[in-house]
Amino acid sequence: MRKFWSKFKREDGQVMIIFAFAMVVLIGFAALVIDVGTVQVAKRRMQTAAEAAALAGAQDLPKTAEAISAANTVAKLNGGSLIRTTVKAPYQGNSNQIEVICTINVQYSFARILGFTDTDVSGRAVAQKNPQWAGEALPFLNLDDDYLANPKIVAWEKTAPGDFESLWPDDYNVYFGGKFDDHSKTYFTVDFADGITVTKGTVATVKQEIGYIYGQKKPVYIFSLSSAVIKSGKYNNIKNKDVVPLEDLVLLQVTFDSFDEQDKNLFLTTTKVFDINKGEYPTDYLTSPGGTSATIVE
Repeated sequence: MRKFWSKFKREDGQVMIIFAFAMVVLIGFAALVIDVGTVQVAKRRMQTAAEAAALAGAQDLPKTAEAISAANTVAKLNGGSLIRTTVKAPYQGNSNQIEVICTINVQYSFARILGFTDTDVSGRAVAQKNPQWAGEALPFLNLDDDYLANPKIVAWEKTAPGDFESLWPDDYNVYFGGKFDDHSKTYFTVDFADGITVTKGTVATVKQEIGYIYGQKKPVYIFSLSSAVIKSGKYNNIKNKDVVPLEDLVLLQVTFDSFDEQDKNLFLTTTKVFDINKGEYPTDYLTSPGGTSATIVE
């Protein structure tokens, strides 16, 4: 009888050892599944926050202070208030790139039993500003000045009875043109995808905004009939709300020579011609931050 109980106790002790070992293994698996899963979720969250922040900051480049501020704000919005954010702009000497690293501390649950308490998880992204032209142009259409014969052209002038090279109001928008806006940023965009619609009259309501742009002293864009179309006289008798199709248009990059505010004439010099029918467009914008995009490059 004593032998029987002695054997049972020995086996019971072995079972307890095996059970204890099994519990350690189970806890290890739980730590692997739960805590590692938590880390992976946090890593994806940090990567998303870093990419969103980098893209937001890139929009303000090369203005470093504004870019860093925007990146930090968006990082907190996407990653939460507990994240630590490191922003570098310019990145590696490139004024059009910004690096964002978002880090958060993850506290372990089951892994604490195995001696692990926490870990830092990070996401990193480098975004690049890709300037692109987005329709920024003066709200006029050059109807009569052959820019190939003479780069000096006059816009907003009377070309025929009632014709002042003006666009239909629905074809353009003005930005930063309000009384309390920063007029160093004033610009127009022209909706040209379906051609340009002209209107009779001088459209004097844009005079002040044109003055703001003239004061910026930098190149701008303006649509024009192509040289061949100007010579053909096709639009000598243009009517109100006539649409000039893209096939008859080019885009001119011009500089302001002067602005006659009284007679509402713009004296311009053509510096470059874009054949938009062949897909030629400016590769950068010159008038506003409205025509930019950004992409993740790392």
